[in-house]
Amino acid sequence: MKKIISFLKQFETALAAVAFAEAGEHETAREIIVGSKSSNKKIIVGAHDMELSSGLLPYAVGLQRRMEAGGIEVMHIIHPETPTFSAEINSRLGGILRESGIHYQVFLEEENGFAQTLLHHTTQRRDLLCLVIDAEAIAACLGSVTAAKRKLNRALKHVSIPVVMYWDGVTA
Repeated sequence: MKKIISFLKQFETALAAVAFAEAGEHETAREIIVGSKSSNKKIIVGAHDMELSSGLLPYAVGLQRRMEAGGIEVMHIIHPETPTFSAEINSRLGGILRESGIHYQVFLEEENGFAQTLLHHTTQRRDLLCLVIDAEAIAACLGSVTAAKRKLNRALKHVSIPVVMYWDGVTA
């Protein structure tokens, strides 16, 4: 019954937006469809180990603009045995990203891996719009794209928000 009521509310919203669009009020129609739902929600970017892919953050910023999300958070998940990651690098990168309005935080990878660390820090949050994952870095750790997709799909099947796997300018 709840699904029917939810569907009817969405249908009613869509019809109201169509009416405004037909009257030439395109901005109002867009506001009705988008509403303020996404303006308070954030895009979370899951990055693994040392480097962020060069196109990952520009992709997330573009996605934020298109979806009118409220902000971007980067979860940089570092394996505990990564020897070259230092507080200085963290501080510099975090400072640069904060100047751009992007929240940056480093997490140590939990025992069960990257995906479980993401799950642990995102499942209870209601302020997230979607999760963008740097699949290239994960594939490098696992040895292949197929292995990375398979492992992430299994681990993230309980995530209640859309998951975008970013790969060097191409999403999957």
